[in-house]
Amino acid sequence: MLAAKPKCLEPVRALFELANELAQDAYRLAGDSETLPFALELDVVKRGGAASSPAVDGETRESDLSDRRTVVLRVCASSFEHRDYLMLLYLFAHECIAHGYCGVRLNVDDQYLSTNFQEGWMDEVASLLLTDALEAEYAMLPGLEAWLGRSEVIEAMNNTRRLRNSFSLRKDGDVALIEEGVAAFKAFCYCMDAARGVAPHLRPSPTTVGEAIEFSMLLNASDLPHELRGFFVRRIASLYDRGSRPLRDAALRARPELIEICKSYLSSSKKFHDVETLIRATIALPL
Repeated sequence: MLAAKPKCLEPVRALFELANELAQDAYRLAGDSETLPFALELDVVKRGGAASSPAVDGETRESDLSDRRTVVLRVCASSFEHRDYLMLLYLFAHECIAHGYCGVRLNVDDQYLSTNFQEGWMDEVASLLLTDALEAEYAMLPGLEAWLGRSEVIEAMNNTRRLRNSFSLRKDGDVALIEEGVAAFKAFCYCMDAARGVAPHLRPSPTTVGEAIEFSMLLNASDLPHELRGFFVRRIASLYDRGSRPLRDAALRARPELIEICKSYLSSSKKFHDVETLIRATIALPL
């Protein structure tokens, strides 16, 4: 479909290229190589069935070529509106960051074992990276400013994330896993804060969030299996209490060994190689 109607899809392709560039920059900044293992391509297909809202959804698929992956955008043309267009930048950012450059194979039988990491933890990372880019005006496209305001895109992203985590819309039982992944990323940021000696605050420090994002990119780009990723997220999430900061702080203080694991990682000059060490040491901690 993309090749058949190139002109009308140029704005869509432009948003995909922007999200892909954002993902590439983040992975290159975190890693030790300018070369990424995959080239991402976009395919736009018509979604059948009755009109629905949202009118777009996406997934990333393996290609016949080992060094390529395809981000598939499915569109219900009869119900596509401006608000759906505003969602596209976030949708593409999620696919490129969470799945496009994932270091293990997609669409495999055990992929569900890392749902909490891929759809929860990495979605939180994607939303943070996209928000930062928009606020820095990195993501304003020449000629599209009237259609793609920063505040509109951020609002659309937040609304879309609420929709995708809605029990009424999702029937695959993944909502709890997505929430677990988001909670785990936040808990990990507080662990990193504690490892850096930062006093507890309502939100983790920006420097710590940056370290946690870098770690996330390294983990996602690694060849660590889906099962290990899921176990790690589940263990970290157990520290997080969304309802009470004092309880969260108490949970962290009760696990000084985890803080030491984070300290060791932060002090390493070869973080890419120490991601697995942190993961396995965390999983090995007694409950």
